[in-house]
Amino acid sequence: MWLRYFCGSCLAVASIIYCRTVTAVDTNLMIRGNILDAGCIVTGSDDNGVIEVSFGEININKVGTPETERLVNLKVSCDNSVQERKTLQMYVHPTSYGILTSVGQNVLETSLPGLGIALTVGTDAKPVNLNTWTPVPGMSSKNDTWTRSVKIQARLVTPSKSQLQAGKFKATADIIMNYQ
Repeated sequence: MWLRYFCGSCLAVASIIYCRTVTAVDTNLMIRGNILDAGCIVTGSDDNGVIEVSFGEININKVGTPETERLVNLKVSCDNSVQERKTLQMYVHPTSYGILTSVGQNVLETSLPGLGIALTVGTDAKPVNLNTWTPVPGMSSKNDTWTRSVKIQARLVTPSKSQLQAGKFKATADIIMNYQ
C-alpha cells in the first residue's frame, strides 16, 4: 500500500515537472487596422437609403436636352468629428452597366443600348466622373454637426439619336461621400 502511494506521488510530481518544462517558441504577432476620416451619411431627401430617380416617358427626340434632366436630391449628414478645411468629395461607382465612355466619363450606361445618364453637380454643372473622387462645390467642413442638401443633375444622353431605340431602361450606382 505504501508503495502504491509512493508511486502515485512520484507520478504526480513527474507530471508537474513535465508540464513546467515547456520550450519557448518565437511567434510573430501582426496587428492591422485602418484609421478613417469621419464619414457622412448619405440618403435621399426623404431619409431613404435607396434613391430612385424616375424619368417617366420621354420622347426619343428630347434625349440630350434639358427636358430630360432630373434633379437628384441627396441629404448629407456629417458629425462634429470632421476636421476643418476639408472638402466634401463624392465617389460614384456604376453597379450595373458601367460607363458610356463614348459620351463621357460622367455617363452611367443604362440597360438600353446607346442610352446613358450624364451626372453633373453644382450651379456650373461640373461633371461627376465615375469611379473618381469629385469635389462637391460649396461643401467645406466647419467642424460642427450639420445636415445639408447636395443636388446632382441627371440628364439622358446618347452618342447617336438615329441609332437609339425606344424602350424601358434602368441603371444603378453606389454613391460614397467623405471629407478629404
